[in-house]
Amino acid sequence: MNFFKMLEMIQQRPGLYLSSPSVLHLDSYLQGYFVAKFEIGEVEPSQEEVEFYDFQKWIRDKFNITSNQSWSQIIFFYSVNEQNSLDLFFELLEEFKGIRENDRSRE
Repeated sequence: MNFFKMLEMIQQRPGLYLSSPSVLHLDSYLQGYFVAKFEIGEVEPSQEEVEFYDFQKWIRDKFNITSNQSWSQIIFFYSVNEQNSLDLFFELLEEFKGIRENDRSRE
């Protein structure tokens, strides 16, 4: 399955995938996804997953964070509530993907 397509499906129907609409629950879901892939022998990440790994650094840079906080903890900190944290994640992900797309088109 396409990684970003999976995230779109979660965005459209978070209650189907997450116990509550929260970026922290999304992070747990994604950690389980990556562990499951490893357990079935898919040790090579897809190109989209590799791009998503850069999301961590991008979030730290965007919010000027120098500590070792995860992307989900940073987003949650800057959110009003759990639902807002999930909405903010998807807004930031779209911004990140747009920047990546612009960078690729310049190459």
